[in-house]
Amino acid sequence: MKSSTHLYRKRGALVEAMRLTGTPPDGTNVEDVFTWMRESMEFPEKVLTAGDDLVIVIPGEHLGQEARVGDWIIKYRNREFGVISDDVFEDLYEVVE
Repeated sequence: MKSSTHLYRKRGALVEAMRLTGTPPDGTNVEDVFTWMRESMEFPEKVLTAGDDLVIVIPGEHLGQEARVGDWIIKYRNREFGVISDDVFEDLYEVVE
């Protein structure tokens, strides 16, 4: 299954976002996330922690941000990336059709 990004709106501002899904070793969309992020920045670092939880460490202005399965990775207008938890994302953003 190939993941894709969509546009989302927050109080009139549009962002591109992708949710990190799946768990190793059964499958995850991490390669799709990496491909999307490579369009704007250096390759992010994938880290497997205790219990095989998948974590993506996102370099940039907000050094050390960690995206875990279920989190949303947001690409802002300045092409920087950030991480937002699913519950916060659902409260703040709506999909643009």
